[in-house]
Amino acid sequence: MATSQSLTGQMRAATREIHNVSDKYGRSCILRCVLRNNDSISVSFSLVNLKLVVALTDKQLYGRALMLFYYVYAQLESVILEHKDHEAFRGLYEIINVIARADGIAKDLRFYLGEDWSTKYQPTQAVQDYVKHLQDLEKKDPTLVLPHCYHMYMAMLAGGAMIKKLVKRNFAPPEGEGLNCFAFDVKSNKVTYAANTQIC
Repeated sequence: MATSQSLTGQMRAATREIHNVSDKYGRSCILRCVLRNNDSISVSFSLVNLKLVVALTDKQLYGRALMLFYYVYAQLESVILEHKDHEAFRGLYEIINVIARADGIAKDLRFYLGEDWSTKYQPTQAVQDYVKHLQDLEKKDPTLVLPHCYHMYMAMLAGGAMIKKLVKRNFAPPEGEGLNCFAFDVKSNKVTYAANTQIC
């Protein structure tokens, strides 16, 4: 089916309903949603939000949750760098220095889990499976990784500011510590615009 809409436009349209549900249940009482709603989407979003609330009660627990994202972003950024000359990745490569999250997450992990975090902790099996899935997609056709790039980076831009405030309030990290994964060198609306226009 031919369409003149960009890949990012198609993804926004295809995920609009699920994001509306996420927004609705993300702002409501989490436990009430888990207990009273029977539909799997609302329960799923409620459980994700509940996990975030629990993770924000303990620095090490938050660090271990954050660590799961490190491996995913590291893999996505590896794909972007590896395929920088591919027409579909050129735009992302042009903004990689602005959107890259793996290095910032690694800095935060040193703060929350210690300098030896990468040897002390291992990714969960689910994260290993997801990274393997990304690697398999890259081997099959690197452009199949683009939707994953889009959603991971846009999620950080959309929800990152809210999570940053919660982390800052709950853990009060010293200046320059513990919030690097949320730091962008330019305003987030410029990064969002760049991501929307650079992912073909």
